[in-house]
Amino acid sequence: LFETLELAPDVDLLILDLMLPGMSGYEVIEGLRAEARFARIPILVLSALGSTAARVRGLRDGADDYMTKPFLPEELVARARTLVTTRLLERRTREIEALGHIAQASLTAASVGVLLQRIVETVADVVEADAAAVLLIDEARGRLAARAAVGFGDDLDALSIPLPEGLGGRDRAA
Repeated sequence: LFETLELAPDVDLLILDLMLPGMSGYEVIEGLRAEARFARIPILVLSALGSTAARVRGLRDGADDYMTKPFLPEELVARARTLVTTRLLERRTREIEALGHIAQASLTAASVGVLLQRIVETVADVVEADAAAVLLIDEARGRLAARAAVGFGDDLDALSIPLPEGLGGRDRAA
């Protein structure tokens, strides 16, 4: 499951049974909540375990909702829609807050370099990226030059690439 999520990081909902081959659904929930990359994915447990103890444990371990089998398909769709909508609203709220931070930084930054650095940091935080950079075309040197970065170390020159190798070079040649 974790390998699959690595390949598809934009999962908006995970519907999970508790009885899985090789491990329990509770272990999956705990593992997802322990990983920062996956901690925000809504989890809807769909299980034959209908006891109060099973439901409480699932919710306590981090499930966002819990349904027992048998279930009405309409109820499953309604609950899934609610969880996905909540996830999308949370994501959109983070994006709007990021735009506010960037707007504030544009008013208070002492220089363009400081502004670009704040933008990179904000965007990396919102999209939960380990690294991000702003590269601008440097006509005089014929390269894409890093102007701000986070997660790459302090040597911005190491991120620069010749224009013919980058997308900027392709756009210029066209």
